[in-house]
Amino acid sequence: MQDRRNDIVRIIGYFSQDFVMSPNPHTRKGGLLGLASVAIGLSQNACLYHRPIILPVIRMFHDNDSRVRYYACETLYNVMKLTRKETQNFLDEIFDAVSRAVADPDLNVRQGALQCDRLLKEIVTEPDFPNLTGVVSLLRERIYTNNSHARQFIVSWVSSVAEKQLQQRTALTWIRAFVLLDPGHLLPFASGIIGAVLPCFVMSSGAADNARDRKAILETAVRINESLLTYVSEVQNRVVTGTDEALDSTLRHPRTVPSENASSNRIAKQPEAPIRAIRAELSLNEPSLRKSTRDSAPTKNQIICTDAILEATCRLLNHQGLLTRLAALRWIEVLSKVRPKEVLSHVSSLLPTMLTLLSDPASEVVHSTIRLVGNLCTQHNVINLLDEATINKLRLPVELVELVIPRSRPAARRLFGLESRRTQGPLDELAAGDQDCCHLLSVRFLFDLVTLLDNQPSLLLSRGDLIITDLCYLLGSAVVYRAMSAIISFVGGDLSSTFALVQALNRILLTQPGLHEFRNYLRAINTEDGCHLLEQLCRAWSYNPVALLSLLLLTQNYQQCSRLIKSFGELALTLEMLIEMDQLIHMIESPIFTALRMHLLDKRFSSDLRETLYCLLMCLPQTGAFEILGRRLRCIPPLDCLSDWHVSTGSAQPDLQLIRKHLQFDKLFDQFMSIQKRCSAKRLTELNSFRSLGSAETSPAKKLEPTAPNQPICAHEHSNASSFVVGSPTDYLTQSLSNLGINVSPNMNVKSATG
Repeated sequence: MQDRRNDIVRIIGYFSQDFVMSPNPHTRKGGLLGLASVAIGLSQNACLYHRPIILPVIRMFHDNDSRVRYYACETLYNVMKLTRKETQNFLDEIFDAVSRAVADPDLNVRQGALQCDRLLKEIVTEPDFPNLTGVVSLLRERIYTNNSHARQFIVSWVSSVAEKQLQQRTALTWIRAFVLLDPGHLLPFASGIIGAVLPCFVMSSGAADNARDRKAILETAVRINESLLTYVSEVQNRVVTGTDEALDSTLRHPRTVPSENASSNRIAKQPEAPIRAIRAELSLNEPSLRKSTRDSAPTKNQIICTDAILEATCRLLNHQGLLTRLAALRWIEVLSKVRPKEVLSHVSSLLPTMLTLLSDPASEVVHSTIRLVGNLCTQHNVINLLDEATINKLRLPVELVELVIPRSRPAARRLFGLESRRTQGPLDELAAGDQDCCHLLSVRFLFDLVTLLDNQPSLLLSRGDLIITDLCYLLGSAVVYRAMSAIISFVGGDLSSTFALVQALNRILLTQPGLHEFRNYLRAINTEDGCHLLEQLCRAWSYNPVALLSLLLLTQNYQQCSRLIKSFGELALTLEMLIEMDQLIHMIESPIFTALRMHLLDKRFSSDLRETLYCLLMCLPQTGAFEILGRRLRCIPPLDCLSDWHVSTGSAQPDLQLIRKHLQFDKLFDQFMSIQKRCSAKRLTELNSFRSLGSAETSPAKKLEPTAPNQPICAHEHSNASSFVVGSPTDYLTQSLSNLGINVSPNMNVKSATG
């Protein structure tokens, strides 16, 4: 046995001395192949001869011949694959060799080194592998390199040690030091850092010791993210100025966040030792680093890899951690301000992603998503930021656009291709009113939203009011209601939840304090544009008779209300319609309809209003709402006893003549009856189909009681709507981290690249 061992040692020495040390490159390659063959032949026993085999191979990584270096990569891969555990004895040497090879000018050598790199990561992430403290010093040395492959190699090692908390904490501590010292060099690889750091935004609910470790990791990850976010948010100014002051700020800007309690202070102090060591080394090399930074500074469009960052953040939007999802949304929000044109070039894929987030179980994510959509849709000068390819992807049916945009808005019609751009002037001449009228992104998103709510009735029931209300605050109530009413008119017959969608829109219109100004606008329509909006609302509201009645009552078209309510006798009143009538009566008693109640005493309106309310009373069974409305009607004096003086409501009045001129109520009424007949026929067909399948069961009679809507049925008309703000990802993330004792500054100076 001893003789065999001596023979093996002699064979290894023969290859490592006579062949590997030969001046002939072909002989050196043969020596490397011989060492690999010996390791493969020894198989499991190769670990006994690991040292004499591995060291000559590592030396060959410095060879002048690229083919020899490539053979060294192949040999090292085979040796490491057989001697996995023993690799830790030469981890520093192997890591140094591989890190040099990944930056090799020869493509074949780089590819071979990447194979070794992947295997090395597999080895170091095994459960029984020791700590990586010895490796991070090598990472520190390579942060000064200008080679892009070497920088990518550094960043890639962060995510490879994410399984163990101790290793994760060590890696995050050092990557934090790198980001603090020179974020400019790591910025092209921000997507890799984001993909490694944001998943650490998780707090487990295990033991106390584990919770402390998780909090330390979380706080380090937060500081890395804040440092990188701050740099990205300021990069526009750094690129534009290019001054030494900006460079000094890049190198020395303190991005640590003060902690408020002792626990946080203890955690925050842990990474300071390596940071001080690197700062000391940086102070010696600062002149060369400053020159290197200037010489290698990328151009304005190359500094931030927007595409890669968006791809990384979009993948994290499905992460199980709430803080991770909020942090990913925050990155998209910041990028939309710093690089709006590049982000908007991806808007055709971003909007569907935002739609899926509306079903997120966390309301914070839903609010943040809608806030982000609002920022994208209302981006300053967005028309010039959208390229032709993106506009084509967002293109809507011409028939729908005709419904959305009135002819009084020619500039907006040019945007949607309804009028010739060549003859009408450039798009940048769009007036503010035209942009408010209907934005391309807004209409596209709302069109897809209506489809989503139709496909997911449970989402409409649970989140419909929240989503639509937030959109009204961010996009403007007129924009949302104009677009959604046109969409319902365009595809309403093909939707299964049109009735419920109109019901939700009508309820929000009548109850939300934030829509107070929009309600006042509808009460006093006196422009052609307002008439167009009312016409679109009437067309869409025709799918819900009671909603249409309440809209006409709100807009003070009492004569049309009387005509409409008298047609209810021809309709097949459903339980849902009776419940809505019940709710409408309670709404009439609220401050929203104070003007209507006063108009009962005005000779100009009293007759039509009485007929409308008496017809409404006759449609109802004798419930509590019946008694409420009956008592109200008994309080009204006879017409002969009313004064000729007009009742003043303290608000502007509609121009009824203008409304009658632009709205053809006869056609609208015919359309209403046609829609109701189709809906009745559809309900009858569904009922017969249900019975024919034999699945209909006798159900107990339902008691007619008003169902509680998602929002309060009686809102105060003059509530302070301006105090309501839809929270951003930054707001929710800052609040959540603050609850964990981690304080960050939400007020980053993020300036849009478009001014």
